[in-house]
Amino acid sequence: MFRATLVAALLTMPAHAAGPAGFEPMSLMPIALLGLVFYFFLIRPQQKKAQEHKKMISEVSRGDHVLTNGGILAKVSRVDEGETLIVEIAEGVRVQIMKQTISQVLDKTFPFKLEKRDATPSVTENAKSEARKKPVTKK
Repeated sequence: MFRATLVAALLTMPAHAAGPAGFEPMSLMPIALLGLVFYFFLIRPQQKKAQEHKKMISEVSRGDHVLTNGGILAKVSRVDEGETLIVEIAEGVRVQIMKQTISQVLDKTFPFKLEKRDATPSVTENAKSEARKKPVTKK
């Protein structure tokens, strides 16, 4: 009985619903469009930005003012052959950094000046420390 019903159902089916359809190239169109959107809006701009950063790092020279990824403003003292730079972050204070940590090369006219810190405390600091030492008298 079951077989007879199955055979009857198969015989009365329309031809287009009888089996799996062939390959339809238009079914891949949304995936291809999504791939193009990813390439033009994500991958390509990132590659362009990385290329510009690499060019900027290769053009760094002695005397340039730079900003590191850590937010340190510095002046380039020496450019090494490898992956490092020697930068001056204050007068007489030089540190070695990786070239990749440079986020910006600032203009030569950028208004920052390396200052030497004075080791002696200022008058206001002396006055504050003296005020703390004096005992408070209550009346």
